[in-house]
Amino acid sequence: DTIRGKKSLMVLIFEYGINKGYLPPSFTNDYLDDFKRKNIKTSNPIYPRDHVFTKEELEIIWTNIPEYLSATIMHGKFGLLQGLRCSEICGLFWRDIDLEKNLIYVRNASTTAGFYRDMKSEAGARTLPILPAFISDIKNFLEISLERNITEEDLVFPRKIFRKYPIGHFHSNSNPKESIDANDIAKIYRKIFTKEKFPDFWRWNGMKDELIVQSHAFRRTFA
Repeated sequence: DTIRGKKSLMVLIFEYGINKGYLPPSFTNDYLDDFKRKNIKTSNPIYPRDHVFTKEELEIIWTNIPEYLSATIMHGKFGLLQGLRCSEICGLFWRDIDLEKNLIYVRNASTTAGFYRDMKSEAGARTLPILPAFISDIKNFLEISLERNITEEDLVFPRKIFRKYPIGHFHSNSNPKESIDANDIAKIYRKIFTKEKFPDFWRWNGMKDELIVQSHAFRRTFA
């Protein structure tokens, strides 16, 4: 495996150093023999994006997102309850949600690299049944969104509804340029769930402390 291979490589390097006189002969007895016998294990760093939320953690998340950012809760639930990727959630138009047939048509993606319409690949474009327990949430969110005079051609999550934490200028609901992406959502989560207020939500990833409240974690919890 990877650990065993790296260990063998290091032994070869040490032996080469001893044979060439780069390392003292005592190095064999002092270190190398012990190194060969040592059972080396990985440090198992925690990768926050792979975190699976507990019910208690989800309750903390939902209750601590400010009311004026309720769209952030819905964004998370599309990943948690429907298994959508962050880019797919950000690319949803209201026409993609059929509340008569209770279906979601995944056709677009809003990424940090741009907005992609009408995806054709099987891994991207697909039709999903709406989880029965999620239907009422979507209907409530639609009712709130109708106050902005939306149409089916408007984005479900336009940049403007996250304006409490400005992420740029906006002009309409339907222009793909007004869509958000994973970086925008991550920025919002980091501002809400700071390390000072929510230390248990920050984990060491092997290089730095990182927030576990991430869009991918909601989708992973769904899986």
